[in-house]
Amino acid sequence: MTKPRSYHITIVLTGLLLAATDYVRSQSDAYVISQQSFVRLVPLYQHWSVGDETRFSQFGVGLSVYAPLSKDLGVSLQTAHVGTQGDVTSLSGMADAKVSFNYFFERPGIVASCGISLPSGKSELTQEEFETSLLISDEVFELQIPNLGQGLTVQPGLAWARSLNDKVSVGAGVSYHYKAKYKPLADYGDYDPGDEVLLTGGVDLRIGEASSIAADVVVTMYGGDKLDGDDVFASGNKITANVQFRKYIGQHELLVSSCYRSRSANDIVIAGAFVPEEEKVAPDLFGISAVFQWQASSRLLVRFLADGRFYQQTASVVSGVNIFGAGIAPEIILSSNMKLPARARFQSGKLPGGESITGLEFGLGIAVMF
Repeated sequence: MTKPRSYHITIVLTGLLLAATDYVRSQSDAYVISQQSFVRLVPLYQHWSVGDETRFSQFGVGLSVYAPLSKDLGVSLQTAHVGTQGDVTSLSGMADAKVSFNYFFERPGIVASCGISLPSGKSELTQEEFETSLLISDEVFELQIPNLGQGLTVQPGLAWARSLNDKVSVGAGVSYHYKAKYKPLADYGDYDPGDEVLLTGGVDLRIGEASSIAADVVVTMYGGDKLDGDDVFASGNKITANVQFRKYIGQHELLVSSCYRSRSANDIVIAGAFVPEEEKVAPDLFGISAVFQWQASSRLLVRFLADGRFYQQTASVVSGVNIFGAGIAPEIILSSNMKLPARARFQSGKLPGGESITGLEFGLGIAVMF
């Protein structure tokens, strides 16, 4: 079994931490809990080619709904439908629906969050569908919907922030990710993925009237996985460091981000005991990206995207990849409460053996605010 990824709660905690640091630094009329309700529908087509043998595409439609229940409480819902096909067994269906709650305690400057993934997605796959699922879940492909059903999960968390002065804010966060057992394969045993604990700490530095630097470190610790009650696997702990530079240039904005992630070797069960794997599988990653946001007019916002990702070579099937991407993401503003976000992006790289890997994606969605 592959270890399900835990990016969702990482992004939630980091985002809340940055929002809280912005709030305590400015103490203005801004809200940590957004007061803008919205419904967003995002269809996205993605196509990948790996060498001359493997080509597959995914068309997914993601739905996001958000509403503030008060100035301190917000709730969101995310769900999606996806279809994958090509030189793989076709796999389509609904993904697990996710409900998230965020509550801001102003006096201590703490945001309490709880995300719940409902087991509404497709599970109990055939062996061939499961092999497709393993492929598309690889982070190299950055698919909008990398997996379908992963059972019930509950992710409570806390994020805290405090302003030390008018230029420096600090924050920290913690979350626990409970994962219930489920059946990834038909006619197979119950798979019980290990729970996770996530710790994060960060600092935000204002280095000028229009510039800032934010940095954070995230540590994720994994419990052991079980199959029909027996230990089978334990992911190595993961450390992720992020640095982000932001600069406003009049109405425009430049954002440059870098990320380094390292994961220790996994443990596997041999003769009833966990032992480290002989070869590390999960590759380390260094990534860098830049986004320039150009306010072309009151009706058009354009984001220019560029990034590079560099993976360590390991025993993983897809590793040792250096991949570069470029894209454009215009946003057409139809009215004060309706937008049409679009996206087009191309990625290209090389595998260690010299085979090429290329990706193409494009989509057009709609967002309605109220």
